Amino acid sequence: MPTNRDKIEDYLVRHPNRCDDCISKALYIEPRQQVRQLCCNSKIIFRQIGKCLCCSKHKITNKLRTVHTLSVDRGTQGDPPQPHPNENKNNSKLRVLRVLVISNCTKSKQRSPVLLLRHFLSGKKYVGQRLTILPSISILPAEVMYTGLSHRTLMNGVNYARKNGILIDHRIASAGYGLINSSRSIASYNVTYKGMSAKYLAVLRRIQKMPSAFAAAANTHYDCAIVLLGENYLRECFRGILPHIKLSGPTFLFTTPRIASKHRLANANIRNLKLVLCTPRTLANASPIFMGNNITRTGYIGQRFLQKLVAPPGGLSSSNFIRFLFGLTPPALVLKHI
Repeated sequence: MPTNRDKIEDYLVRHPNRCDDCISKALYIEPRQQVRQLCCNSKIIFRQIGKCLCCSKHKITNKLRTVHTLSVDRGTQGDPPQPHPNENKNNSKLRVLRVLVISNCTKSKQRSPVLLLRHFLSGKKYVGQRLTILPSISILPAEVMYTGLSHRTLMNGVNYARKNGILIDHRIASAGYGLINSSRSIASYNVTYKGMSAKYLAVLRRIQKMPSAFAAAANTHYDCAIVLLGENYLRECFRGILPHIKLSGPTFLFTTPRIASKHRLANANIRNLKLVLCTPRTLANASPIFMGNNITRTGYIGQRFLQKLVAPPGGLSSSNFIRFLFGLTPPALVLKHI
């Protein structure tokens, strides 16, 4: 579970120049003095007097310091990262990465289901009203609620990256709530795309608007992104937005050749998309963990990706970096630059 400092740093990635009061209200961190103490002690948060972009008052605001990016994240030539022209030599070793992680929910959860499909079909407002009358013990952050093996494996990598100074913006694709932030508080539910009738699916699509939420997340500033979605969630996120989606940074999409061909990802002309086609049989030879099903593999891929991203080798191209992650021979993973 992320600490309050992690929450503040992740919040400032999307909402810079915010005062302590606005951060305290947005993240429900009390008392306000705790926000001030955490921001003052953080090595990557810069405090200065200015206008808060939330309350429009002139006071001490918080934002992230200038960052460096990795050579593997930009382009394929492996050029060494260039320091920011306004950054002095004393801070040249400071490197803060912004990484977007998009994964899907799991069937197993911490709490017993209290919301069903009929509740979500009634709209977001109705679901919000239901959450207000539920006991607080049944509501947890999304990243804590899900307990599936793939999610728990991925969260090991997410927490490891956060502890090592990487800012993780984790979004979770849910069949009930849509694409949500992992820190959002949710109640347990029993909804799945598998076997859902076309009638109910059409209603959920109008309510959730998952493609627009995915496009908005992909258009935020980040140094690199990793997309780990099952076939049904991949279909819902990319529905109707190919090939017009704009990716603000290198985005690694791990999937199988069959799914990529079925949903026309291999032929889409999308800038910054790094399509990694995984062959399950070959991956199984790389690690015993890969002997699980496809969903379990995605969790392990995400964990390995984030762990290696903490200290990547210099001068590697994107293709070599992917092979470095898993120690595989070229036929194991096919990286296609689109």
